[in-house]
Amino acid sequence: MMMHAARGRAVAVRRGGSFSHLPRARWPSSASGRRYSFDPAAALNTTDKSAAGAVALYDAWAATYDQTLREWGYEAPQKTAELLADHRSGSSIPLGVPVLDCGCGTGLSSEALSASGFPTLYGVDVSAESLALCRKKGLHEELELCELDTEPLPFATDSFSAVACVGVLSYVTEFEHIFKEWCRATRPGGLCAFTTRTWDEDTHGIRTAAECLVSS
Repeated sequence: MMMHAARGRAVAVRRGGSFSHLPRARWPSSASGRRYSFDPAAALNTTDKSAAGAVALYDAWAATYDQTLREWGYEAPQKTAELLADHRSGSSIPLGVPVLDCGCGTGLSSEALSASGFPTLYGVDVSAESLALCRKKGLHEELELCELDTEPLPFATDSFSAVACVGVLSYVTEFEHIFKEWCRATRPGGLCAFTTRTWDEDTHGIRTAAECLVSS
């Protein structure tokens, strides 16, 4: 099974089956009038959507990222964790098999996964500054720096029961590569859940790549 949680809505995808959608949610377009020495709302709109852009943005934002996202009421980490937990209930994979937070950043999504009952977490991210803060939370067995467009995940085949990827794929273009890496690193019968802004537009072939894997 592959599951997809789109930005503004959540979508579950079963191999050979259909898409099911949850209600659309809102993403703030500004920092609600609050003044920051680093303006995250402006940076989100102007940063190049590439791995290099992600490094520049999230290294600069890391120190205030958690605070900002909570002030914005960003629900994607919780919604994605809940979606995984709902679908995890019928899995034959033992609960202790790790979950990969792919693009874990400072650890907000991992906090949500832990709160939803996933006890063993691993993480990768492209931002060294974010990983340094994430490491201090003590949520993960292992954290690794990884560029998702070009590098393989630094884990063995069949390592994980699930992959969660929240707020990351705007900076990825090679979806066939990353989706195949998720499937390689996830056990048969495992789950993948991710957020995206451009599912309907099929930007860089994101929807096409996912549907090809689901139907294969």
